[in-house]
Amino acid sequence: MAFVRSDEAGEFLAQFADNDFTGYINGDSEGTVSIKDISEYVCKKTGKTLLFSELGEPAPYNGEAPYTINTELANSIGFSFTPLHQWIWTLIDHYLKELNV
Repeated sequence: MAFVRSDEAGEFLAQFADNDFTGYINGDSEGTVSIKDISEYVCKKTGKTLLFSELGEPAPYNGEAPYTINTELANSIGFSFTPLHQWIWTLIDHYLKELNV
């Protein structure tokens, strides 16, 4: 899946308000993170373990290959996104704190 920080998404869109750019352009933080990576991080931070059940419904993105979105065009007009691994863990920490875990 593609991820982008909300503040950067806003800055990225605002850049086009006074710009004559037309066409398609992608926005995405560089890099990937897997559900496994996130799960392991949350378990390590909380001291809790995951429970898996064969009785549950399959998740909609099971089996999806990792990918990133091509942001070369955004980069070529001077916009770069913060790499995913520089901010995703802080965001997860924020939500863990809100949950008091």
